[in-house]
Amino acid sequence: MSVLQQRIRVPVKSGVSVQPVEGKLQDMQLTDQVRELLEGAFPGGDVEVTSFSGEDHLSARVRSDRFDGLSLIQQHKLVYAPVQHLISDGTIHALQITTEAT
Repeated sequence: MSVLQQRIRVPVKSGVSVQPVEGKLQDMQLTDQVRELLEGAFPGGDVEVTSFSGEDHLSARVRSDRFDGLSLIQQHKLVYAPVQHLISDGTIHALQITTEAT
C-alpha cells in the first residue's frame, strides 16, 4: 500500500472514512480525492475542488444546507475536518475555501 493510500484511509472527525480501492487510487488526482471526501461530509451539497499554483494548492467551493445559521469560521471548520489529515501530513499545502448556505 502506498503512502498516499495510507493517508486517505485515515478516518476523519466528521464520521466519513474513505477506503481506497486498490488500483483506482493510483489514477486519482488529489483534487478528486478531496472532492470525494467533501462530498461524503456534505451529502446533497454541491462541491467543486480545483488546484492552483501547484498540485498541493487547492481551492474548494462547498454549498450545503449544513451551513445554515453558522458563522463563516464554523463553516470553514466543517470543510477542514474531512481533509485535516491531508493538511497535517503535508499532502495539501494550501486550501482556499468558499462556502455558501443553501
